[in-house]
Amino acid sequence: MIVHYTNPPAVEVQASNSFKRIRKVRTRLFFIARYQLYRMARFLVAGTGAAGVSCAMKLSRNHRVFLCGDRNRTYYPALTEATRGKPEATELDIEELVSDTNVEFVEGTPEGTEDGYVSVGDTDIEYDQLVSAPPLKPFEPDFSLKYAIDMYDPAQTEKASRIEGESACIIGAGKKGVETAFVLAENGCDVRLVEASTRPLPGHREDVSEGILKRLRSAGIDFSGGKEVKHITNYGLELSSGGEIESENVLWCGGMEHEDYRLDHDIEVETASGKDLFRQQERAGLKAQPR
Repeated sequence: MIVHYTNPPAVEVQASNSFKRIRKVRTRLFFIARYQLYRMARFLVAGTGAAGVSCAMKLSRNHRVFLCGDRNRTYYPALTEATRGKPEATELDIEELVSDTNVEFVEGTPEGTEDGYVSVGDTDIEYDQLVSAPPLKPFEPDFSLKYAIDMYDPAQTEKASRIEGESACIIGAGKKGVETAFVLAENGCDVRLVEASTRPLPGHREDVSEGILKRLRSAGIDFSGGKEVKHITNYGLELSSGGEIESENVLWCGGMEHEDYRLDHDIEVETASGKDLFRQQERAGLKAQPR
């Protein structure tokens, strides 16, 4: 059987032209991608707390992002698990955490900004937008914690898991204080929750506080609102009003506050393009977390 091919040179020419067009399209797409990469906004996120890391990861989807701050940070929610006798890793390696993302981590504290540049250690970073995301740190009281269990200290938190059937007074009715109170109540402790505000979870809506207050009462936890602590003693608390509260154990859950990068580390409030940092925070979904 004989098969005749008609006009084979024309077929070869058409194939050759198709490959040329494909090469042109690929080359054009390559340069477009390079141009878009070059034009991507460069964000510098200052702060390696939960807000800073989540913001950096979100921005890295469409922008080039630098994240600077401390490499090792304490993961405070894990400390509550230690109270339940379930120790977990409380230290996070930020560089390892973002290693599988497009975020470029630079260890160190930003020391100043000028004309779109910031110095982090020995590294100078050029940026278009600066996002200030100061990490949270435990609030430091005016009185000594010598006779208390500091629930923000990984070395002390495990002590709370060994409290059973004793009286326990918790200072601070924020998230950590309320959760710790329920854990100790489950361990058969006589728990009293002391708060300077008149309601638990003062950073939340009133209806949320009312709901938590009902749950505290149903768990047998005594809530004492409007009580400011003056001193912690070896037998309990001394109040600013002059009263005293006796307790076998005192636990400090006074809440968290933001580190002030603007004051401590000379980060300007406005970016190189003149946009307010805190408006940028709102666009990035950063909001202060109530304690």
